[in-house]
Amino acid sequence: MRLLGPVLLIVLAASAAAQDDLPGLVRDLGSPEVQKRSAALTALQQRKDPRIVPLLLAAIPEFDLLGRYYAMLVLDSCPAELAQKAARSLASTDDPYLRVAAGTILLRAGEDRAADLVAKGLRAEGVEAQARLFMMYRLHGIDHPKVLAAIREFVRKGEEVSLLGQALDLLVVRPDRDAAALCERLVVEEDRAGVRAMALAWLYRTGRTERAADLAREIAAGGMDVNEFFRVKNLLWAASRVDEVILDALVSMVEREKDNVSVLQSAVDLLAKYRHRKAIPLFRELLSHENRFLAKAAFEALAGIPGALDAALLLPMLGAEDADRRLWAADALRRRDDDAGLSAVIGVLDTGTPNQRQDAARILGGFRVGAAVEPLLSAMDDEDQTVRMQAGNSLGSVFRALFPYRRVDFASVGWAYNAPPAARSAALLKIRAWWEAVSK
Repeated sequence: MRLLGPVLLIVLAASAAAQDDLPGLVRDLGSPEVQKRSAALTALQQRKDPRIVPLLLAAIPEFDLLGRYYAMLVLDSCPAELAQKAARSLASTDDPYLRVAAGTILLRAGEDRAADLVAKGLRAEGVEAQARLFMMYRLHGIDHPKVLAAIREFVRKGEEVSLLGQALDLLVVRPDRDAAALCERLVVEEDRAGVRAMALAWLYRTGRTERAADLAREIAAGGMDVNEFFRVKNLLWAASRVDEVILDALVSMVEREKDNVSVLQSAVDLLAKYRHRKAIPLFRELLSHENRFLAKAAFEALAGIPGALDAALLLPMLGAEDADRRLWAADALRRRDDDAGLSAVIGVLDTGTPNQRQDAARILGGFRVGAAVEPLLSAMDDEDQTVRMQAGNSLGSVFRALFPYRRVDFASVGWAYNAPPAARSAALLKIRAWWEAVSK
């Protein structure tokens, strides 16, 4: 079974009317509509209103798991005394997730007895894996021995990868001999190569650097799924340094995993973080990958390694069929004080997709030359609101660079990215007239 990763909270602003409807917002936490549920979460967390607590306690029994998870996040943001009182009430519920969530509130408030509540909830039988994962999401920063002992029980052969990975993430903060022994056992007993790599990454991350070669062998062999490699990456990402043998193994793995784009991108990100120069040929090869996100990750990796991007590589990209690659090259050249990509950026600003036009408008603002002014003025009347906003920001930057002693305020002539078309057009006529006068 594939579990959800950390819950993505979509932050949406609730209307003033909705924020006044506390019962309605609480009900929306249990809505099947993701946007409505997320908007309610944001609004309730911002309110910090004591009246929310009794409404939550009444509604929680009817919520699904995600609704209960969100409800506890809201409770976390409520006044401490009320949150703790509510947690004591929830501590006796028959729902293991709510008992653990309540226990974390009490434990963080200094109630040591709540450690038993959390530990027993983690060990409860018949709990679905997703609920256990949500329990663990609440345990960051808790290092009570009884809780750590319960977490260690998930470091075992055959455990679901997300639960094992979350347990390792929690235990890495307070590594002890017991956790290390469990990881050593996994290395020997576990059939899944990706899980062996997770255990070795934990050992390496917690100071057992003699396991570097073993970890490198598991990585180089490939065969990890996205979830397994994501956990290995996270453990290595937090390290102060990573041995070259491991980075070399990542390069070998990428060369094997040509079709696993998600794993490839994670590996590229990790190699880029440590600026591994032996990966430069691989990054250059990936520039032409059909997946634009992977190609962009490879390009950014090259940009982060001194000398890895040069004019010989960048100039041909200005003529690429793909507009995104033209923009990447133009921006990189501009950062090298080379304006060769200016016309390419202007071309994308005129003909690209809305996202590409937005990127082009942003990049064009970095050129700080008169030739950027007219294209940005045109983009300030683009049909896409986001493009207009970015173009206005960029033109302001250009004008401030060209005229450092002048005040730039487009609002003073009536321009705003969200103004009616007629108002925008009238304002742009004034800006153009001013530009023509000062640029002669």
